Amino acid sequence: MSTSELLEKRAKFCIEFWDKFSSWSPTEIYNADETVINFDMPPTRFWALKGRKDPPKIVKLTKHTGRMTAEHGWMDSTGWIFFVQNLLKYAFDGPAALLLDNFDSHVSEEGQRVVVDEANVTVVPLPPNTTAVCQPLDVGVMGPLKAKLRPKFRGISGGTAKEKRLRSSKSTIAAWEELEETTVIRSFEKAIPRYPEVMV
Repeated sequence: MSTSELLEKRAKFCIEFWDKFSSWSPTEIYNADETVINFDMPPTRFWALKGRKDPPKIVKLTKHTGRMTAEHGWMDSTGWIFFVQNLLKYAFDGPAALLLDNFDSHVSEEGQRVVVDEANVTVVPLPPNTTAVCQPLDVGVMGPLKAKLRPKFRGISGGTAKEKRLRSSKSTIAAWEELEETTVIRSFEKAIPRYPEVMV
């Protein structure tokens, strides 16, 4: 899809969204998405030997227990239901619109039903293949969050799996608290502007 087609799709979505939700307060419009937060922050650069094609190998790998892990690394319906029932439903105090990417576990009939039943929230699926321009978290939050997170891992490595998980969780919370509120507001304004512009 070309950039102009992508922006046209976004404009159409924004017009439809604000036509339906124009009377809603910005505090009633949410966005949820997943992102990877590593237990040990990976480097920004690494050395690779040219011409080498053998894949990396992990020796003596065992499956972890005691946490939600999707079989293939992507959110599945089981993970989505667990997330909604145990976390997401507590985020809302009243009516809300929840913007979600077009991933099947989020916007399937079952995925939307669990959000309505558990949280009494309206799911608003983003148009397919538009998260780069329509999803507030992708547009302007995840990049700054990870930029604030990276320095918290500098010079720190090792520890048990439990210590790494705890360090990762605390570092992510600290990075989130450092994120300016205006960063989040601007990401929503950029992703779903009330008056979108399209090049003609």
